Amino acid sequence: MQKDKRRGSKDAQEKVRLLVVDFLKKKKGSQQECSLLYGLTLNGVQKIWYRYRQKGSRGLASKKRGVQGGKKINGKQAAEVRQLVKEKLPEQLKLSFGLWTREAVQQLILERYGIEFKPLASRQIFKELGLYP
Repeated sequence: MQKDKRRGSKDAQEKVRLLVVDFLKKKKGSQQECSLLYGLTLNGVQKIWYRYRQKGSRGLASKKRGVQGGKKINGKQAAEVRQLVKEKLPEQLKLSFGLWTREAVQQLILERYGIEFKPLASRQIFKELGLYP
């Protein structure tokens, strides 16, 4: 049974990415053959090859993943935001929205606490506040 190459240390994953690029650059076979050889999905090989073509070797380097520095909004702040969203409309808080949206909550948090969230993170915050199904 072949070991799953998607798991393992960052260094091991990076080595596999370099092997994939070397295989494809030297035209030793197709992307499908490469995926079978290195235990990756065809989609995974295609992504590696695309990143290499776009950014060169830098595109293959391992990056830090996940939230850096943990949560940025504490429990007290989250409770205040939740209460404001339930009791007031964005217009009452001088926000440029008619109804509460992820963007409106994101703007409220930025204006109140100076904490900025990326769009995908704001969806998670919205969900954690109990405002998203």
